[in-house]
Amino acid sequence: MTDPRAERGPRSLASVDRRTVALLALAVAAAHGVAAPAALGAQVEERDSLGVEIVETEGRRARAASGVTVQREPELQIGELDGDRAYLFSDIYGIALLRGERIAVLERAESELRFYDLQGEFVGRRGGAGAGPGEFLRARLFQTTPGDSLLIYDRAARRFTMYSSSGDGFRTFSGQVGGGRLAGASGTRVVMVSARGPLLLPGVAYGPFVTDLEVRLVDVAQETSDIMATTPYQQVRTPNPIEGGPPYIMLAPFTYTPAVAVDRDGFFLTTPREPSVLEYSWTGELRRIIRLLEPRNEVTEAEFRTAIDRRVDRMVEGAASASVERAIRRAYDDVDPPDTEPTFQSLIVDDEGWLWAQTYQESSDDAVTWLLFDPDGRGRGSVVMPEDLSVSSISRDYVLGVWRDEFDVEYVRLHRIDGLER
Repeated sequence: MTDPRAERGPRSLASVDRRTVALLALAVAAAHGVAAPAALGAQVEERDSLGVEIVETEGRRARAASGVTVQREPELQIGELDGDRAYLFSDIYGIALLRGERIAVLERAESELRFYDLQGEFVGRRGGAGAGPGEFLRARLFQTTPGDSLLIYDRAARRFTMYSSSGDGFRTFSGQVGGGRLAGASGTRVVMVSARGPLLLPGVAYGPFVTDLEVRLVDVAQETSDIMATTPYQQVRTPNPIEGGPPYIMLAPFTYTPAVAVDRDGFFLTTPREPSVLEYSWTGELRRIIRLLEPRNEVTEAEFRTAIDRRVDRMVEGAASASVERAIRRAYDDVDPPDTEPTFQSLIVDDEGWLWAQTYQESSDDAVTWLLFDPDGRGRGSVVMPEDLSVSSISRDYVLGVWRDEFDVEYVRLHRIDGLER
């Protein structure tokens, strides 16, 4: 599970105008036109006038079966329906497969970081509920590179805590440069996503509104924060299904939110209106655009209304009165459907630099497909993941994720990967 690439040291964030880079990135992704190859599987690799590498894969090739198999049955499962507290999970917020043949799990309900060996045996815990050093209030775990360190971001305490892979030591950093959702980390460099501006202003009417989603590059040790990209997106303010509760803020159906993945050399970011992924260095330089050559899926009015019905039904199930349900539905009345749906939903980079991209899934009933891209950005086909597995990380040989049983009890599962030729 070692990473064969040489480690690159951090470089100054202050040397790059990130707003300029982000605008150039989105302009290139949207405006650079290359004719699609006539033959199935042909690829085009170019550099445009801005010096950005563009790697394109014909959509049918990228979506064809890759020959890579993720075994349906787990090689390891950690968790129990009842029994020893060390094996009970109810609110997992991050898991990591460590080089020292251990698995780290952040169980937020207990505010603790747990460690297990690859036989599934519990070997120790760190943390605890509180605001003191090494304690957590509302935290999430991310595995970072290099060195398999573990970074925990506590939104409630506004603090970062970095543990060694063994859990034997930790450092804390101020979270004042943070805010929003931590999307990925490499050492003390993190990518964070947040909405700009207040969302729950008093007196604001129910219904749709547009806000900006901001992607920022943060160095928690240097306490720097730089905007990489900003994109508008649509949300809906609805009544709370429980009468008297605060309003809900919901994403509109088929709404784009950027997916982010991080490796030691930089990070990847999906684009809002193109079937593309942008690859950045940690200085904020746009290095590559990875693009599928295919039309976007259109969103019909019927599909959009079905998606709204599904969301409202889920919100009001067993909780709301008929009048509240009508008010929630009225909040969606003025929401306009987008022309097309997003291409990607989530991104993960494995420990050898291969990019795994989950395609967009509006409903839990939709088929889940992952597309595989090699370190040169070329599409290598699709991969089927085990059913109902929420994937957290991918290594050379394993997929690690969270699975829920019929009682909604959480388990950590490790599935073997076969047939991936590096």
